[in-house]
Amino acid sequence: MPPMNMPAISPPYTPVVDFIMAHASPGDILAFRLPESQQERIAELLEKQDEDALTPEEARELQQIVLIDRMLLALKAQALKALK
Repeated sequence: MPPMNMPAISPPYTPVVDFIMAHASPGDILAFRLPESQQERIAELLEKQDEDALTPEEARELQQIVLIDRMLLALKAQALKALK
């Protein structure tokens, strides 16, 4: 939580989440899953990270995946709220 005198900063993906929420149904958003090949790549990168064996390029790739994962979590949270 930011200090009282500092405004909260929105994540950089907030406009994307808002756009997708306006153009996709909550059910479609909740049903979305990454393709199996991408899920396998994520598992591979996480394993390499645990082994301290990521290359700089793989570290950047994993960082991008984390951002996408956060965006998907935000989307799904909004979709669940919309269904209530």
